[in-house]
Amino acid sequence: MLRNYIVTAIRNLKRNKSFVLINILGLILGISSTIIIYRIVSYEKSFDTYHPNAESMYRVNILYENNGEEARSISVMHPLRKALKNDFPDWKVAGVHWWGVGVVATENDQGVEVKIRENNPIAFVGPDFLEMFDYNIIAGKTSGLLVNPNTVAISVTSAEKLFDLDGNGYQSVIGKTIKFENQLTLQIEAVYQDPPKNTDFGMDYMMFYEGAKIYPYANNLTSWQTINGDARLWVELPKGHDIEAANAQLEQASQKYLEELQSFAVNGYMELQPLVGMHLSGDYGSGGVIDESIIASLQILGLILIITAAINFVNLATAQSVKRAKEIGIRKVLGSKKSYLIFQFLSEVFVITIIALVISLGISEAVLMKLDPILGYNLGLNLFSEPKIFLFLFLLTITVTLLSGFYPSIVLSNYNPLVTIKSNNSSLNSRGTAMSLRRVLVVIQFLISQTLVIATLVLVYQMNYMIKQPLGYDTESIVTFSIPERSEEKLNLLRGRIQEIAGVGEVSFYVGSPGVARINNIDQIKNPNGNGTETVRANRKNTDEHYGELFGLELLAGVFFTETSPAESSVINRKLAESLGFDSPSTAIGQRYETAYNESFIITGVVEDFHNNSFRGTIDPVFMMKGMSQYFEGGVKLNLDQGFDNALSKIEAVWADIFTEDVFTYSFVDERIVSQYAGEERFNTLLKIFAGIAVFIGCLGLYGLVSFMANQKTKEIGIRKVLGASIFKILSMFSREVILLVLVAFVLAVPIGYYVMDGWLNGYEYRIDFGPKIFLIAISSTLIIAALTVGFRALKTAQANPINSLRDE
Repeated sequence: MLRNYIVTAIRNLKRNKSFVLINILGLILGISSTIIIYRIVSYEKSFDTYHPNAESMYRVNILYENNGEEARSISVMHPLRKALKNDFPDWKVAGVHWWGVGVVATENDQGVEVKIRENNPIAFVGPDFLEMFDYNIIAGKTSGLLVNPNTVAISVTSAEKLFDLDGNGYQSVIGKTIKFENQLTLQIEAVYQDPPKNTDFGMDYMMFYEGAKIYPYANNLTSWQTINGDARLWVELPKGHDIEAANAQLEQASQKYLEELQSFAVNGYMELQPLVGMHLSGDYGSGGVIDESIIASLQILGLILIITAAINFVNLATAQSVKRAKEIGIRKVLGSKKSYLIFQFLSEVFVITIIALVISLGISEAVLMKLDPILGYNLGLNLFSEPKIFLFLFLLTITVTLLSGFYPSIVLSNYNPLVTIKSNNSSLNSRGTAMSLRRVLVVIQFLISQTLVIATLVLVYQMNYMIKQPLGYDTESIVTFSIPERSEEKLNLLRGRIQEIAGVGEVSFYVGSPGVARINNIDQIKNPNGNGTETVRANRKNTDEHYGELFGLELLAGVFFTETSPAESSVINRKLAESLGFDSPSTAIGQRYETAYNESFIITGVVEDFHNNSFRGTIDPVFMMKGMSQYFEGGVKLNLDQGFDNALSKIEAVWADIFTEDVFTYSFVDERIVSQYAGEERFNTLLKIFAGIAVFIGCLGLYGLVSFMANQKTKEIGIRKVLGASIFKILSMFSREVILLVLVAFVLAVPIGYYVMDGWLNGYEYRIDFGPKIFLIAISSTLIIAALTVGFRALKTAQANPINSLRDE
């Protein structure tokens, strides 16, 4: 019997090719989008879940009070690693000091030096880290790694780059030495497989932990007074350990750990944050490009697209059901039961769904392999390596079949056999129940579509606002590069030789450009107008005297310090001046302030506020002072008329001639600013694509409604044409109802879109005004698309020969 259902279903589908093609197209779009979203979501949720004891692993964070608000630091003090080991012997404790980019050098078999600037993550880790996190060692020691000083483990990719290997011979590099940053000579103990993509610990070099002492402000890894911005701490709790009890123990012990930090961390204590899910935990995550809110939005979007595709199917199927009424009547007269008819129609839907699913799998695979420009990585379906996807596809097929086929099958099976055989098409729906439901479904489709359009427009406007909003400093044509050595002789030589290059303007050296607030450059300033215990948390920037000129900072009062100014000279921004209680910028000039380290500075100038973070946060209080020991970057203003490439190549040549042991890299400040919003931009792109798909599927549903109306009104249209009605009049007859449905959907979409997107915009300190312009664009674009859809189908009906229409049935 099942074979008979399937064969009959295929015959019926062959007789209605246009109906099948439109339905399959709608389902392909919905199913493909859902599969793509499923893979993105499952990939993002899988980060670092492959470690054997991932469920028992946690990062140590420090929570504290900052100006009356709760704040959190994912960074810790270096000596906390040994302290936790001593105080909690049943916990595994592992420290990590992230380094970032660095220069690695070695000699190949021919004695030629090979030197590369490694941009992939580099870290100093202890042996406990390799016991806790899973790395597949393929050559060298498999245990006791990084116990000895001056040792390193490297990835397969690093071994191939350094020693010109090609897929084998990794054992040959064991025991060889490399130089790191021209400061450490390290012996290779092991080579490990490149970590999988779904990890936030994909470092290519892991060096012995004590090597982090080469960091200029590591303080010999013994200072309790400094939270080092690059230091992280991980613990693994024993099996069955209660996380609430562990957090209570850690909080109780926090006072003695944070005793010397209280000027920074008022009322501070420590907590454990689970490794699983950390990748998506927003501001305090592990560096993911998509956070939990975006993942949740994508999941909702996937469900919406499937529902939209199912609604489209229902509309088209019920429109088609009128043509099949006599078939149903005859089947009932010949003895078909209602359950058989329902199963027959569901079989047809199942066949269509399977066809759509097979095509969708091919489309999804092709799209997933091309996601790099949007997400920064490529994915595949991985059908055979990830069995869970088969369960997902099975559930998806059943869900789509039931959503799409249940109601139309009930409609068809409920037809009265005598009425269907005797009556014409229009009389079958004289009660209008089916027609009313189709109207409701079209409203739901366009409610979804217009809500997505509104959301997309808000995202686009907010992104444009953030990128184009004045930052308070110049970004155009400013190139930045690293400074590996901070000696006065070399920096003066570098400045002088760069300024001789044609097309070069101002040159400055500093710790970070205005848009980069480094977490390890946060300080507490004692309020000179307070009671001695009040402090202001501010961003500290070591700069030279050319910094303000290079970035075009607006001076409100006083002067920027000069080369001959005393070392205690400082320039602050307006926000810090106000936070310290000065009535105006001018009243701050000449005043002194002290930091929590008891450093004293005199204010020589006040500049206008500038955005030191993204637009998600408020303006930071900032203070700037001299400090060559922290000049990690250089910046050069280039002349657009002279051409970038020529000037950059000359700058690189000068730089390489002075810093012979390093490798030149550069970036543009404006590109850094744009990169701060990479997550929003990626989601924006995905939302545009899926919103467009939802609108298109909605148009297919609208096409189904108009098709049904055309089938119902065949004779009416023929009579109207015979009586002289123009094509325009007939088009208007169809358009009035459609426009009304779209407007109803819009009225419902406005409060939903406003509520959702206003909540999203509240995550930004600086945001667009959510005005009527966005809603006007949304309804206008939707009406135009709907009118084109209706016009195409209605015009076909209006141009039909009225004689044929009157002879119908």
